[in-house]
Amino acid sequence: MKLFHKKSTVLMLVLFGLLAACTKLPPSEGETAKTPLEEEPKSPEKADVLVPVNGDTCSEFENIENEPEKALVFFSWSLAAHTENYLLEVFESDTLVKSITVDRTDTKVLLDKGKLYVWTVTSKNTVGEMKSDTFSFTTPGTPIGNFVPYTAQITVDFDTTNSEMTISWVGNDEDGDTLSYDLIVKEDEETIVEQSDITESAFGPIATIPGKNYLIEVVSFDSYGNYSTARYSEAAPN
Repeated sequence: MKLFHKKSTVLMLVLFGLLAACTKLPPSEGETAKTPLEEEPKSPEKADVLVPVNGDTCSEFENIENEPEKALVFFSWSLAAHTENYLLEVFESDTLVKSITVDRTDTKVLLDKGKLYVWTVTSKNTVGEMKSDTFSFTTPGTPIGNFVPYTAQITVDFDTTNSEMTISWVGNDEDGDTLSYDLIVKEDEETIVEQSDITESAFGPIATIPGKNYLIEVVSFDSYGNYSTARYSEAAPN
């Protein structure tokens, strides 16, 4: 009988120890309960604008019945990671003419025929936003007055050995006007280059820092004072 009593006591002690080990006690005063690690939300990535093609007359449009001076233009861009919606903005020179927010990667916009427009897409979420590069195009139809220059097509060549970059661009004008350019280069929002009335189509080399983001703006002017602004951003390789 004594042996049975001892075995029962040992068994109860073992069960009590297991129960205590498996029971999660509340934090004592002054301590904070730990929660599982949560992944921090990320900023949206940049969308690549696709159609209308840069520096071209748009071909994807619909004519509007009873409005021969209008065209319904199709816009599309790539899917951007960590994005909730997209803001499409269409400009005539620097004047905003259309602004549309959508949760997909395409839409249609009613525009005047015979004009040059500039467009960009901004990826957005609750953390922040990221603006795309700029494209320009002309709508079909007889132009009214002199065309604004197309936005320049910008190319950046990085020299990782010397931590430098060289910027080049191609300007174009539907009327064949001679163009000049202003150039602005920003390194993480700080202006590091600002040049005006450039007649060449290249600039550099410019010193860079690996991992820093560079925003390049090229403003194209024709002899009539019309202008367009091209924007391109890229991070310097590590």
